[in-house]
Amino acid sequence: MPTIKKKPTPRARTRSRVTRAEGNSREADRNPIKGTTAKHRESEDSLMGMARTLENGEVLIANQLSEVVPVGRFAGITIGPAMLAWKLSGANMASLAEVDWDSDEPLTKEQQKAWDLAANALRSTGKILNYVVSEDREVVDEAVRRFNAEELEEEKKEAKDKKAKR
Repeated sequence: MPTIKKKPTPRARTRSRVTRAEGNSREADRNPIKGTTAKHRESEDSLMGMARTLENGEVLIANQLSEVVPVGRFAGITIGPAMLAWKLSGANMASLAEVDWDSDEPLTKEQQKAWDLAANALRSTGKILNYVVSEDREVVDEAVRRFNAEELEEEKKEAKDKKAKR
């Protein structure tokens, strides 16, 4: 009789998803947390597999986008990550290897074609990924704006109450 493996049961989180900011929340919103970066699982196996199958004239284009919200109350929230990898055909990248990038000589037509194809492919990939994560970014930005407005209203109310007590 074959052994049936059970799905692992979820364990309690040992680390918080949100990085706590120093000071009060209003101060933390004004002073973004520096040095936080998103950590991702590497998809190197699939990328290396794609790289191994590259043929003449193909270039592997890969781009990954993620953002960590640097604002105090929402610090540590990761937007993304989203990744796109694909093969670009027709770009003779070997022609660009011959370019002396320190000289002011113009690129040949073949070199310019390879440059334009690769640059446009990277730009397009970035735009697609930016579009994909923009909805999440807008949701977080709206939450930050709403939180800041509420904090400002609260500060005004406290100042008004202090004036009334005098």
